[in-house]
Amino acid sequence: MSGTRIDCFPTSIWHFDLPNAPVMNQQLIAAIKAEQATDQVGLRDRSSVIGWHSHDRLTQNPNFKEFLDITGKNVVEIARFAKWDLDRLTMVISNCWALVNPKYATNVVHDHPNCVLSGVYYVQATENSGDLFFIDPRQAVRMNPIPVTEYNQWTQGKLVYKPIVGRMVIFPSWLLHGVGANLADAERISISFNVKVALKQA
Repeated sequence: MSGTRIDCFPTSIWHFDLPNAPVMNQQLIAAIKAEQATDQVGLRDRSSVIGWHSHDRLTQNPNFKEFLDITGKNVVEIARFAKWDLDRLTMVISNCWALVNPKYATNVVHDHPNCVLSGVYYVQATENSGDLFFIDPRQAVRMNPIPVTEYNQWTQGKLVYKPIVGRMVIFPSWLLHGVGANLADAERISISFNVKVALKQA
């Protein structure tokens, strides 16, 4: 006798590989380095350890328009899959910032309050630049771990994403995540963003 399984309350993490990444990334690196040159300290009260964190107003910089347009389309795809009522909702990329992680830089575990979706795009990275990792949001599961023969999406407590140049990862803003240490000599350069929604005015 076999039963029927229902998977409830899934946590979806999306990724998109941008076809125009090689050309766009060169432009983005130049724009990010220009931002860093004008503000070498950057924001300090964020998740970055050792790394540089730009201000979060890159949505106002025309050099990031192409990137933001692509990001907006990806967000709409996710919203449509989730059956969000886009006739009643306004979605906006509320803030966007760049991160430059030199060797040994990391980002502590954190989430993004007051948003619905968050994401990261890899502009420059290598295999050892520091993995993005997500933590199982089901705290009750960690209270009584069960021995398993292998880890899978039902039993693993952490999901790891290798940084891949040209890839955008989008996830629920409430999902705890962090970045491992950059063990490469080259800088790990990425762009992050948050998405908010609001009801349209009648």
